[in-house]
Amino acid sequence: IWITDNKLPDITCPPNVEISCSDSSLPSATGWATGSDNCSLTVDISYTDVAQLNGCNNSGLIIRNWSARDACGNVRTCVQLITVVDHTAPVLTCPRDTIIDCGIYINPDVLGYPKGIDNCTPSDELALDYHDDLSGLTGCTNTGVIIRTWYMTDLCGNTGSCIQKITVA
Repeated sequence: IWITDNKLPDITCPPNVEISCSDSSLPSATGWATGSDNCSLTVDISYTDVAQLNGCNNSGLIIRNWSARDACGNVRTCVQLITVVDHTAPVLTCPRDTIIDCGIYINPDVLGYPKGIDNCTPSDELALDYHDDLSGLTGCTNTGVIIRTWYMTDLCGNTGSCIQKITVA
């Protein structure tokens, strides 16, 4: 009498997930496959990744191939797709609000530029796009308030902003 185990183990893949480029792609964060077998008490679960992260900030797709192997060497596989994205805008810290005398130049070289941080793009690669001044200089001798809005964009095109208030007295 020959007893053989030709039946493949069962495997259940974790669901497909979308993660941020700053998140971990390890199974502890994206889910583990589970397996069982008709003859073996335990099933060896393993995985290999095929990374296609050729988008901005290493965004793209990780194809995770899960395998369940029983004690007799029978293997069954399943696939989990992990989509890596960057939808988070940079966070800006504007130059401080300021009060200046009329006649003082309002150039950013004088009044300052914002600083930015991003979850995935290094700070030195953030693009300071432009500033937009909404002038409220309606007082005598061009006094009033200028609302300066700053914009900064990361490598994936996400744009953050902040506001600097310049009071001309």
